Amino acid sequence: LIPRLGVTRVAYTGALLVAFEMSRGFNSVFYPYLYDWLPFIRGLRVPARASILVGLTLSLLAGFGVRRLLAGRSALLQRGALAVLVIAIAVDLRPLLRLEPVWLDPPPIYGAVAGSTDVVLAEFPFGGNPTRFTPNVPYMYFSLWHWAPIVNGYSGHSPPGQLDFEVALQAFPDESAIALLRAKGVTHVTINCALYRGGCEELVAAVDARPDFRVVASGRWQGAPVRLYELRR
Repeated sequence: LIPRLGVTRVAYTGALLVAFEMSRGFNSVFYPYLYDWLPFIRGLRVPARASILVGLTLSLLAGFGVRRLLAGRSALLQRGALAVLVIAIAVDLRPLLRLEPVWLDPPPIYGAVAGSTDVVLAEFPFGGNPTRFTPNVPYMYFSLWHWAPIVNGYSGHSPPGQLDFEVALQAFPDESAIALLRAKGVTHVTINCALYRGGCEELVAAVDARPDFRVVASGRWQGAPVRLYELRR
C-alpha cells in the first residue's frame, strides 16, 4: 500500500475494508443497515465468515508487495525468494487438528424424557456466557439421545437477551430464576455434578428442598450425581 498505489490496489484496499466491516456483524458501521434493507443479508448465518474475504484480499495485496520488492532483482534471487515464500506458507498453513474425546454414553437420566413432545429442558450448570460456547456443548451432544428442546445452546449468533438470561440463572434455584425458567416454557431441569467444579451437592440439596421440583430420575455419571427434575407449574 506504499504509493504509487494505482487503481487496482486502491480497489483491493476498498474491498478489504468492506470485508472487514462485514466481518464485525452488528458491531459494524453499515452491516445493521444492510441487515434491515436486504433480505439475503439476513440469510447469512455468521457474518464473521467475511474474514475469509479479508484474508484473500490480504494475500492479493501481499502479492503486489512481493512483486514490488523483487522488481529489478536477478532471476536467481527471484526464484529463491519465491521458493522460500512457498515453503513458509506451507508451514504456516499446516493443519493442526486436535481432537477432543467425548463420552460414549450420556447420563442415564434422559431415558425418562426421550421421545417426549411436551418437554423443554434447562440443564445445569448453565453456560453463563454465550460468547463461550464450550459449557453448553455437552447438552447439545446429549440431546442426540433424547431430542427434547433445550434452552441451553450456542451458535454464531445469540438471540437478544440471551446474556441477561444466562446471567440471571446463576441465582438458581431462587424464586427469580425459577420464574424466569417458567417464562421460557421450561418443564424439566437437569443437574449434572460431573460438569461442576464444586458446590454441586449443595445445589442439589437446595433444589430437593423446594416444592417446585419433583425428582423424575436420579443416577450417577462420570462418578458424580446427576438428576432430572420436573418443574411443577
